[in-house]
Amino acid sequence: MGNLVNLHYLDIRGVKSIERMPFGIDKLTNLRRLSDFIIGEGDGHRMRELKYLSNLKGDIRLSGLENINGQDAREARLYEKEMIDRLVLHWSKKFEKDSGNKEDEEWVLDSLCPPKKLEQLVIENYGGAKFSTWIGDSSFKNMLSLELRNCKNCKSLPSIARLPLLKDLSIGGLDEVHKIGVELFGANQSNAFASLETLHFESMPNWEEWDSCEGDEQASKFPSLLELSIRECPQLLGRLPTFLQSLQKLEIYECRRLVVSISSFLSLCELSIEGCEQLVYEGSSSTEEVTSLKNVS
Repeated sequence: MGNLVNLHYLDIRGVKSIERMPFGIDKLTNLRRLSDFIIGEGDGHRMRELKYLSNLKGDIRLSGLENINGQDAREARLYEKEMIDRLVLHWSKKFEKDSGNKEDEEWVLDSLCPPKKLEQLVIENYGGAKFSTWIGDSSFKNMLSLELRNCKNCKSLPSIARLPLLKDLSIGGLDEVHKIGVELFGANQSNAFASLETLHFESMPNWEEWDSCEGDEQASKFPSLLELSIRECPQLLGRLPTFLQSLQKLEIYECRRLVVSISSFLSLCELSIEGCEQLVYEGSSSTEEVTSLKNVS
């Protein structure tokens, strides 16, 4: 591989049998596109080879991150690769919930700070107890999409309300999160999630409370939100926030303790409810109108 010095494009997506990158990958300094960079067990130091691939652009997936330490991650100099616009940070599913050192994993994520021009970020199977502060830093002005999947040890969400262009947010499989509130919105945040259009929660088995901080009347939250989906959150109590005035599509699935009141959602045109505590309409319209709305799909 090291002899292919003029190679511009290397795509190994879907080749599941590959367990590590070939030797000589650091010699491919003309490489523009690299779909995956895989770190095998015992090869953590090879993460540092990324620093030589300064021309990478587009999307890239970093796999096997359970095999590196913070110094390896820092030496990759990910923040310098300004032409990368989509980044997937992937820890193996075999990386058990209680295995490894949570502080070491947090150091790795801290050291994998991407370039400020990044548009899409996915974090999968991360084993730390908390997310890095860089995730919600307002300097990521181009961030459009964020996905947090199966980060089983994280107890709270990152403060991401200040990302000015964020349109899509998907959160799922965070088993240790019990409450979502001010840590997500940020303290004294005047215009939270200004551009967010879609918000998805899924498989949050211990999430009990969504504190929407509605007492802060000066704060504007989710002014552009069009679609909200909450699936398989069986412990979630109470009602949905009432300030979702722009909401057009609402999906609730298997949230047995949640009461859904739709009277506040004046723009709602698509509603799918299955397995929730109660559907409430507190307006002057008849029950038949609620039923017809419920059946829209």
